[in-house]
Amino acid sequence: MRLSTAGRYGLRALVDLITHHDGTPVSLASIAERQQVSMGYLEHMFSILKKAGLVQSARGSQGGYHPVAGLGNKTAGEVLRVLEGDLNVMEPGAQEDDPIRQCLRRRLWDALDRGIAETVDDVTLDSLAGLPAAEGERDEPR
Repeated sequence: MRLSTAGRYGLRALVDLITHHDGTPVSLASIAERQQVSMGYLEHMFSILKKAGLVQSARGSQGGYHPVAGLGNKTAGEVLRVLEGDLNVMEPGAQEDDPIRQCLRRRLWDALDRGIAETVDDVTLDSLAGLPAAEGERDEPR
């Protein structure tokens, strides 16, 4: 599996937003500069993230974006699935009629899918931003 730029840049942009949010909107221009991502690309990604309920926009000359409450508790996996769709190595649900393909799916591809899901679903945005987790929440990968 290879993540697209949307997944990689989007995750970086959200971690940047969490890191630099001080109660006032964070401009896409500032995120673009720090992360070296084009404004147009960030605008597209933040439109998707807003529709998914992960960020809120603020209009005006001092406009930008706010993280929604609890965004730092979201996992990298949740964000990547919004931006990438499913994270499976192989197309899910495809029935294999060949015994070799069945064996590969069962013994390798499905195991890779589980490993990827375990990893990305165990890392919160706050932990990626270097922020401590609140009591009782996930912090570092197991």
